[in-house]
Amino acid sequence: MRSRISLQLTAYAICRRFCAPSQEEIDSTPWETVKKRWNVRATKLWSEVQNGTAADDLIMAVGPILPSIRLHTQMEEPVERRMTKLAGQHTLSAFAKSVRGFGPAGLAKVIAECGDPAAYRSPAALWKRMGLAVIDGQRQRRVKDKDLAIKMGYVAERRSAMWNVGGSVIGGMGRGPRPLVGEDVEAREDLTRYQKLFIARLRYLVQRGDVDEVTGKPRWSRPPVTDKKTGELRESFSTHAASEAKRYVEKRLLKDLWRAARGLNTSDDGEEAASSGHPDDHGSEGTPAAVGTVPGGGGGDDR
Repeated sequence: MRSRISLQLTAYAICRRFCAPSQEEIDSTPWETVKKRWNVRATKLWSEVQNGTAADDLIMAVGPILPSIRLHTQMEEPVERRMTKLAGQHTLSAFAKSVRGFGPAGLAKVIAECGDPAAYRSPAALWKRMGLAVIDGQRQRRVKDKDLAIKMGYVAERRSAMWNVGGSVIGGMGRGPRPLVGEDVEAREDLTRYQKLFIARLRYLVQRGDVDEVTGKPRWSRPPVTDKKTGELRESFSTHAASEAKRYVEKRLLKDLWRAARGLNTSDDGEEAASSGHPDDHGSEGTPAAVGTVPGGGGGDDR
């Protein structure tokens, strides 16, 4: 899978180069808008490449990569089906099936990256394994300093796997639901527990009132948008806010998975989505002492 993704990213990068913004566009348009337009154009080109309708020069540039992508895809599909089938027979399958958007397929992805969740001494150790820990007040990430890299123990592939799982759990093509202004989401039966948690976290971030240091604008909130179908106003949040809330949901899901693996109750344990002062902390388990470090780097974890 990682080889295929690497090849796809290479092909996508070529598409981006073919539709790069002009200097005039960069000078006259806010950079965030430029990036969004650029991504839209690149995604369209990549779709055309896959459909065989792209321009000849782009096909010639990407063409040598496409057979390898198709070959890897053909090899992966039966393996993924087998993994999903085995996950459906796992002792945690009942929990996985109870979470809409997770299921055996999501469980297979997580177990493939972390092994037995019950083997970790705490949810924080599992967070670290999956690239979601907070260490010395900093999020796990890829760093150049060797000593810090060992302490971080960050592996991008594991974080990517959890990112994809989180997108499925919150729904909305990974962007999550958007409630009406002032809507009581707890009363909505069509939303899952994790989707409600996602919205609660978004609202908490807005209530914090953080301001962007560069632009001076609200960091998390955006003006309400009108629903094109109903004409009602829906709450709107920044992309950064959605990413923060999604990360929070991913950590809660892993915590619940760990508790289920240990035979414990997976309820909220009295925690509230807006209870913590830290952007994505779930209590003291996010501290370095609880997370622990393992010499050797490369994604060490504390089991």
